[in-house]
Amino acid sequence: EGDTTIAYQKQMLGTGDAVNACRELFEDFEGGIVVLSGDCPLITSQTIKTLIQTQKEQQAAAVVLTMVQDNPFGYGRIIRDENGEIMAIVEQKDATEEQALIKECNSGFYCFDAKTLFEMLKQVDNNNAQSEYYLTDVLGLSRKAGKRVIACIAQNNAECVGINTPEQLAAAEAIMQG
Repeated sequence: EGDTTIAYQKQMLGTGDAVNACRELFEDFEGGIVVLSGDCPLITSQTIKTLIQTQKEQQAAAVVLTMVQDNPFGYGRIIRDENGEIMAIVEQKDATEEQALIKECNSGFYCFDAKTLFEMLKQVDNNNAQSEYYLTDVLGLSRKAGKRVIACIAQNNAECVGINTPEQLAAAEAIMQG
């Protein structure tokens, strides 16, 4: 309660803009910043700790939790280079037919190096299918700047389940009840 500060996104301009809303709160912060999706309540503290530990140990600009989905529709796709390194995340609405076939997806959970995150957010534009500022663009921009971007593949995809409909809520409740 006493050690919590809330940052408000004034307009809904995308996930990049949402994270950018807290820029001033982290001006002098050095270290990792965890970004979580608010509609995914099943993420475990152990998975979050793994993201933090990986970012710190690997001195990565970004660590993204990925998941492999049989039906990846709606998820951003993980684009890797010939060496298996993450190059970018392409959102469903911006994906080519070939990219849409990729089954490794973005979970929406990250740990970023704070300085790199806010440096790269300055370069994100909204030239995409949704005219939004995508947080996922930070990964591609970080790679272009020669920085490390790492994936942690989810051990349990259920942790990444999003809840946006009554049906998804029922599915999440079933998972929690085991």
